[in-house]
Amino acid sequence: MATKWAQKTVVLPAHKRGCHLVTSHIMKDLEKDLASFKCGLAHFFLQHTSASLTINENYDSDVLRDVETFLNKTVPEGRGAPWKHTIEGPDDMPAHIKSSMFGCSLTIPITDGHLDLGTWQGIWLCEHRDKGGSRKILVTLSGIAFFSMVLVSNRIGMKLIATCCYYIECLVGSKHCKVLPLFTLIF
Repeated sequence: MATKWAQKTVVLPAHKRGCHLVTSHIMKDLEKDLASFKCGLAHFFLQHTSASLTINENYDSDVLRDVETFLNKTVPEGRGAPWKHTIEGPDDMPAHIKSSMFGCSLTIPITDGHLDLGTWQGIWLCEHRDKGGSRKILVTLSGIAFFSMVLVSNRIGMKLIATCCYYIECLVGSKHCKVLPLFTLIF
């Protein structure tokens, strides 16, 4: 088994204020990278302080609006709000607080080349500014890679198998470890 790492920045276009389902946009950018992972973890880090990421309902859009309503009622905004940090506008400090409530990172399992989200789960970008602009998400993938190799002759195949078995034995060094096949051989 080989450990694999990959890292990529996904850029989301500007969204209006509110909660937005962005799973399909992210998957479009990551599809080829994810396909090489048998199992692992995908870590998503939003590189901004006035937006957030969360996993929630991906079916009923009322949930998106209800969560935004909750956030706006929970964190006051405007001239009557008690915030001192107002230099970037009246929506900035409330955006920082909302961002801290949900956070800027997610970790999702990878199984057989896909994000292993539940049936009704989706990735949300919560934009907490009136005009937030595009948002960058640094995605780090780590896990066990798929391996497949096509060989054209038995002689080459046997030499490769012997080399791989030796390599695994050196790495594992234990008779109690289970060795999984690393290559698919076609003769």
